[in-house]
Amino acid sequence: MAIDFPDWAALLGFLQTAERGARCFDIGKPPSLGQFVLLEVRVGGVAREYLRGRVTSLLGGVDDPEWMRGIEVHFLGTEGPRLGYLDRLATGRLEQVRREPRLPVRLRAVVTIDDESSTHADASALAEDIGRWGAFLRTSLRVAVDAHVWVVVSSGTPRLGELRIRARVAWAGTEGLGVSFVPFNETECGHVIAWVDALTDAVLEDPGSFCLADG
Repeated sequence: MAIDFPDWAALLGFLQTAERGARCFDIGKPPSLGQFVLLEVRVGGVAREYLRGRVTSLLGGVDDPEWMRGIEVHFLGTEGPRLGYLDRLATGRLEQVRREPRLPVRLRAVVTIDDESSTHADASALAEDIGRWGAFLRTSLRVAVDAHVWVVVSSGTPRLGELRIRARVAWAGTEGLGVSFVPFNETECGHVIAWVDALTDAVLEDPGSFCLADG
């Protein structure tokens, strides 16, 4: 499901007046009350962010035309940072450098330091905020910025399988690592894009199986 805005001014108006939620219409078969959903925020037809929420009410009646039927969604309490990110973009306080939104998922992963001069054990991780060009790895592994690591992300489904990719550490903190994917060639780049796009389709179809629904 998507929330479409013609421009950044329209998104800003929504953020300033919305009470932690949104209304969506013309969505086909509506989800059930209380169901966890993922809303794609689009500005000018371009996806900018995903917001997690739960259905709090059904709008319209069975005799109303489909475009009049919809749902009211209340954003999870943990979506504050994402709403703040959109607000900073809409007000011009943050440069629009991210090329696409990151999926708010949590998948099992393994990360290994890419260093042939020594032996490093695999470290477990949780891959979050996955996009075509990178991810956040929640892990206790300590790696310097600009170091390279190998990352294996498991989708948890036989259809998608795993993504194995070399990555550069762009950010390091106590909670984990922010990494940028480093494909070797165009073929591998295409594989990464295809895998993330397939994951995106699966997440939008069944967000409850991939996304955290806390809050």
